[in-house]
Parts: sequence; structure tokens; C-alpha cells
Amino acid sequence: MNFNVVISLAGKSARFFKEGFNKPKYLLPMQNGKTMIENAIDSLNMPGSLFLIVQREHCTKYSIDSFLQEKYPSARICYLDAYTNGSAESCYLATKEYIDTELPLVISNCDQTLEWDSADFIERTLAADSDGAILTYYADTNRNSYASIKEGTTLVLRTAEKEVISNNSLVGVHSWKRGSDFCRSVEHMLKNNIRANNEYYVSITYNFLLDAGKSIHIVPLKEDAGEKYWTVGTPETYYYYLNKMFGNVKVSRLEAMTRGWLIGDFTPSILRTSAFEVAYLHHKKDENWPAHVHNLADEYNVLIRGSMMINNEQISQGDIFIIKKGMMTKATFLEDCEILCIKVPSVPSDKHCY
Repeated sequence: MNFNVVISLAGKSARFFKEGFNKPKYLLPMQNGKTMIENAIDSLNMPGSLFLIVQREHCTKYSIDSFLQEKYPSARICYLDAYTNGSAESCYLATKEYIDTELPLVISNCDQTLEWDSADFIERTLAADSDGAILTYYADTNRNSYASIKEGTTLVLRTAEKEVISNNSLVGVHSWKRGSDFCRSVEHMLKNNIRANNEYYVSITYNFLLDAGKSIHIVPLKEDAGEKYWTVGTPETYYYYLNKMFGNVKVSRLEAMTRGWLIGDFTPSILRTSAFEVAYLHHKKDENWPAHVHNLADEYNVLIRGSMMINNEQISQGDIFIIKKGMMTKATFLEDCEILCIKVPSVPSDKHCY
């Protein structure tokens, strides 16, 4: 059976804009070259009709609706003209006319990536003894939402937001066997102003169904089998993801390099290549640097700090100077100097002193 699949991109991305990003978080690049929202949709791996909720303001500024329609031509774009008080309200207001049915419904986050097999989740949602399912993983931080369960079962007793009531942390993939159950839950939530941290969360809509005797089950990720959940909803978690996928930015220290040579056909280096060499050089005042010539490489330099003489020409801080291959040079350092040096190509043996 096909699902109605709803993903909301209607948040403000406030933390990312405050961090200095210039686009909403769901447009940021991920390790595989896709955007965050593409990863969220593609890794969900859920059959059915796709509904994507966007702010009209974001469409004007970033053409997000055109982008989504190009990537997912069969998706229905649902517009909001104002920010709501939470994802549950956004999903309800934007898609009620499509999801208030007896068809199964999935609501998933726009800022996550899954490495999983969705078959068990689909099966649990549609099972005879189930009215819905919640994808979970093991965690114990109060930044997450949680589901407590009946001991020895997967049956949910209660859900909570930003309150550690178990180690069953909600991933951000929620399902209902009937979309109408979600709609009735949100209507109850809005009527009674049931919020967590002043927001209407999808996670806590389940409590209305649980009180009514409905059966909701958790489906834990098979973490011991390699299934993974990457949350990238805050700058901190996004940076964590990038570091895990690309490696840490900090890889070495300048003093670990030989005389400041960083890149080239030598070791140690941060990039071994014969195409060029890069160094950040330090020379002391009055240092004796022998006259020399490079027969194969051209040298491009920026004097970052200090002053010096090369042959009969004074070089001052901020000057860029180029030494062509075959040109003899004799340097005199008038002050302590720091130089960014680039040589093309990298030929470590190409230094001939006189």
C-alpha cells in the first residue's frame, strides 16, 4: 500500500542564519553532493505520494519550490504564508485536505539522513495490531524526543519532547495507519494548547491516540547491523556530520612540516603532489640565505610580514614577487620575515646554490 509522505521545510532555519549561513538549512550540501532535503527524501525510502511543505517567503527568496519540483516532479508542493507554532501545526494546516483520509501517513524531518531498510517500519505500520509506528534509536540526551514502552514489547505508553523518559529516542520518522488519526490528534492539541517548549511537536500528538486506546509501536534502528541516523538539524550536528564524512579540518601543525613546506612532492606534507609546492616560510633578520637558482620551477611569493632585499630590489610587507626559473637570486632579510611561497612544479631537487 502506498503512503502519503509529508515532509515540512517550513521552519525558519534561525540557528543556521544566526550562525552566518545565507540559505535555509535544507539547501546545504551533504557529503554525497546532494542537498540536505534531497538526502532526507531519498534516504527515507518510503513508497507513496510525496507532499513537501514550504514557506512562500522562501520560494520568493530561494526558488525552493522550483528546485523541489525539478528534483521531484510528482511531488505536491504545499505552501504556507506564515510561520506556525511547530511542525505538527505546519503539517496539519498545509496538507489536511490530502492526508485526512484512511490512507497510511508518514511524516518525516527535512534535516536528517538515514542508512536503513524501511521494510520493517512499513510492515509494523500496516500490521493488524498497530495504529502507527515510530522509528527510534538509542540515546539519552535531553535534546531529543522519546517514547516509553511496555516492558518486553514495542508498545508505546507515552511520548515526550526534550524529556528523557527512556532510551528510545525518536529519529523523526512517524507513521499512522490512517492519516485521519493524526489530524484528530492535532485538532485536539490545538484546541487544548498542548505544547512542549512552546511548540506543537509531531512526537507528542501520539499521546492523544494512546489515551484513546490506540496501539503505537516503536521500530528501533538495527544499529548493531549498521543502520544509522544522521541528524543535521543544528549547526553543531551539521558540523559533526561533515567531520565524520570528510574528516576533521585540523590535520597537522605547521611545526611538523620541514621549514614550513606544506604541499609538494615530498614528506611530510598535507598533500603529496608533483604539480606545485606551497610553504609558509620564516626567516630571521640578517639570516644568511645562499644565492640559488631553480632551473625547472617558477616561484610565486607574498611577503606577509617584514622587509627584505632580493638582489638590488627592496621587498616590503604585502609585496608579491615572482622569481622565474633560471633567475639567480640572493636574499637579505632586513627584518624577521614571513613569506607565502608557491613553486610550480614541485621538484624538490631543483635548488642549485652558488
